[in-house]
Amino acid sequence: MKSYSYNGKDISGVRSGTIEADSRSLAVKKLKSMGLIEWSLHQVKPFSSKSIYQWLSLLDVLLQQNIKLADAVELLKRQSRKDIKDISNSISSDIKNGKQFFQSLISIQRDISPAYLAILNVSEATGNLPKAISQVVQHQSLQEEQKKQLWAQMSYPLFLIIVLMVCFYALLDVVAPSLKQAFGEREISNWASRLVFSLSGRANEIYQGLTIIFAFSACLVWLVTRSKTGSDFVSKLRFVKYWNSKIQSNLVLEVISLAMINNVPVQKASTIAEEMTKSHFLGVISMPSLSISDELREGKDLAIVLRGNGIITEEEYELLCLGANEQGLKNSLEKLVKLRNQKSRDKAERMKQFMGPILILLVGGMVAVFAFAILSPIMEMTQVINQ
Repeated sequence: MKSYSYNGKDISGVRSGTIEADSRSLAVKKLKSMGLIEWSLHQVKPFSSKSIYQWLSLLDVLLQQNIKLADAVELLKRQSRKDIKDISNSISSDIKNGKQFFQSLISIQRDISPAYLAILNVSEATGNLPKAISQVVQHQSLQEEQKKQLWAQMSYPLFLIIVLMVCFYALLDVVAPSLKQAFGEREISNWASRLVFSLSGRANEIYQGLTIIFAFSACLVWLVTRSKTGSDFVSKLRFVKYWNSKIQSNLVLEVISLAMINNVPVQKASTIAEEMTKSHFLGVISMPSLSISDELREGKDLAIVLRGNGIITEEEYELLCLGANEQGLKNSLEKLVKLRNQKSRDKAERMKQFMGPILILLVGGMVAVFAFAILSPIMEMTQVINQ
């Protein structure tokens, strides 16, 4: 569904805001049904995630000075940066029309983390929105820092790989043809020399083939992640089911825990969790629907319902059972979420430490192959000359 911004007039005066529709013609029908006589309609293009998080950082600075949300957004409309100004205009229009803050963010960027949206949704309902925005900004800053560290570890090996690819191209198109001509019809005994000579002058064909493979892989990834047919097929794969079930369980647990910490009833918390999960996977991949709120209405215990839906393991179930009363359950859920987040951070750190040596070994292997490919024909030529 696309978002459209409008400015128009009705019998009460000038009106503006945003609406959602599948096409421009349907958006026009909505405007007519709203009683607008004259209007201008423009499609709202989704902003980049980077721009959204930068805007949230600026908003956080203003909210920390005890400025009201609506006033802070109005101040951001004066920013010189076009993307910040456009985001502020869109959010301001939605707030004036009674839209929730997190819904306004979804309308301009659908790739925002569902965990962030859940935090904003719950906190807005309980009056803790400034604190929630600060949490989102801090967490995103930590994520960006981890990405920078990972890139710093991988940049040098990747640079060496690119240099070696250029050198390999020169070997096949410049060095190898000259050596092959010098050898003439003599028999070549070394396997590396035979391989280099067989690929002599064919660097363009090799790189064109690699480009086609890369383009085909990119199209295949787009097909399985963006089209309904592809997503339905991928969702049936066992490892994909396992991976997305983990994402789903973590999201549900985080949202329910956050809602209960903010004194939201369990049933309402579970409903919010189901809505966040549904909006996150909608149009991306097929996932089984959850029935947590329905089971809670039947009087079942939260820990039993979570275990029955595969949200928590048996060990985690025993941990939740230790919280006999509501306050104990809140504390147990919060500890459980912290434990999961810590495990995720530890895995990411291990992966970061693992990737650096692997890339170095890969580069070392490529250097060895490249050196052997160059030296073998030269050594073969030296032996022929000595004979």
